Amino acid sequence: MTADKEFMDKSVDALKRKLISQYVYLMSGILLAYSLVFYFIIKDIFFAACTLTYAVTMFYTFMVIRKSYNIKFLVHLYISYAPLFAGFVMLDFWKFSAATAMWLLPVPLGAHIFLPKKYIYIYTLYILLIIVAVSILTKFFVFDYFALNDVKVIVASDTFVGVSNIAVFALLLYYNEKIRKVEIEGNILTKLGFSEQQEMYVIPEEEAVEKEKQVLQTLKIQKNTTFCLTR
Repeated sequence: MTADKEFMDKSVDALKRKLISQYVYLMSGILLAYSLVFYFIIKDIFFAACTLTYAVTMFYTFMVIRKSYNIKFLVHLYISYAPLFAGFVMLDFWKFSAATAMWLLPVPLGAHIFLPKKYIYIYTLYILLIIVAVSILTKFFVFDYFALNDVKVIVASDTFVGVSNIAVFALLLYYNEKIRKVEIEGNILTKLGFSEQQEMYVIPEEEAVEKEKQVLQTLKIQKNTTFCLTR
């Protein structure tokens, strides 16, 4: 049963690592495409360069550490700084559209898959604070890195953000279901193993009671025999 549990743990770990690698590939592609949106549609070289640098850095870093990394540490690191980058982008889009806030929505689901339950609430609060901070900052300060005067450009940008986040959600939900299935199977095997151990202990207990009865009966016979001899 210990071997089965170890196998289940390794299966869950393998699925989580596979999800991380698939996410990095998907997100790198999305960010690369987003840099093209910035460059060709929004006409902003600075944000195009920032997004491209982010994509290349994330992909290259993962290629370096992919053979040995701590899952929880990497997830904590990523969902701590990624929303900050999204918040940086949101500062300039907020007065035109709040759709860029969708970049933050996968964070609680990611925390649910990889981290203990308390972190779901912690990171949900974290992204809410970022949204509130962006909303307040845009009221008191002007962020004019680029101008979106064409409604078609705003629609194109919002559509890209929406489709990208649907793809991310689909990936996370797919692996979440697979991981939970393996965990449920592991829990069932653990319960079955516990039941088998209980059954193994029941038999010796019955035998002990039977032996105790036999000993008491033997003592009674010896007592009666001794009593008869003394008479």
